[in-house]
Amino acid sequence: MTTQDTADLPVALIVTTSFVEAEDISDALRHYDLGEVSHVRDSRAALDRLADGAAAPSLALIAFDRNDTEFPFLLNRLHAARTRIVLINGHPELAQEFGTTFLLRPFSNSDLDTRIAEAMSRV
Repeated sequence: MTTQDTADLPVALIVTTSFVEAEDISDALRHYDLGEVSHVRDSRAALDRLADGAAAPSLALIAFDRNDTEFPFLLNRLHAARTRIVLINGHPELAQEFGTTFLLRPFSNSDLDTRIAEAMSRV
């Protein structure tokens, strides 16, 4: 039998100021075998978590906040780590530039499920 260190498990990262949105996303992610699902409220908190030596998540759902000055750094860090990303709100062109999936608020559970499946199918 082989054992798997929890650091090797895929992780999903949710970055949004909305606890309700984070809970909806967490519920949708239960359909995937992602291991730990982590929620932080802004890009700085996400970057701090990544700076602590944690491996980049396999999937990140990031709610765009134009006041979040660390957002571009987080997006670049996750893109460089080949993390699958769902960008919530913001600019569809930005999502296209980074090869991410785009989700516009307000969204339904079906919209969310579709975008997560789209992102998970990316290599």
